[in-house]
Amino acid sequence: MILWLNKYSSIIRASIITALEYKASSIVGLFAILTGIFTEYLIWDLVYEYAPIEGWPFQRLMAYIFLALMIGQLKSSWVSSHDMIMQIRHGHMNQYLIKPISFFSYNLVNFIGMNTIYMIPYSILILIFPFILPGYIFGTTVHIPFFIFSVIISIYLSYSIYFFMIC
Repeated sequence: MILWLNKYSSIIRASIITALEYKASSIVGLFAILTGIFTEYLIWDLVYEYAPIEGWPFQRLMAYIFLALMIGQLKSSWVSSHDMIMQIRHGHMNQYLIKPISFFSYNLVNFIGMNTIYMIPYSILILIFPFILPGYIFGTTVHIPFFIFSVIISIYLSYSIYFFMIC
């Protein structure tokens, strides 16, 4: 078990280093996250200013949009899907047959490492957002671990579906 953790933790470290290799790209990616959320906020603020939507308070809509953007970004695995397709097309999958590493696990851990650049700011925003709009994301503190668990399961299932569609 420890050997497995060491093996795949080194893959996570390498993929984080790869994701942060181009610092300008990393900064632009983080800036894109914040500007996307800010743009959504401004658009819906104007909509609610002129014609509020019945049954949906503005704060609840902002909480929903924020969570939808966050979870959608975290589940997006099109980059790793493209890499898997290229590995299969070019015959690089053979290296996983002779190495003690699983093609599925390697690509899953690589996907997690590459998305760490998004997980960190979203985690910070998740911690700050309940203070800005209390009661709109999590009704009680009991909801937080269930939310985290469901996001982890969602990411795993989404990745698994991409993987099985490709392979």
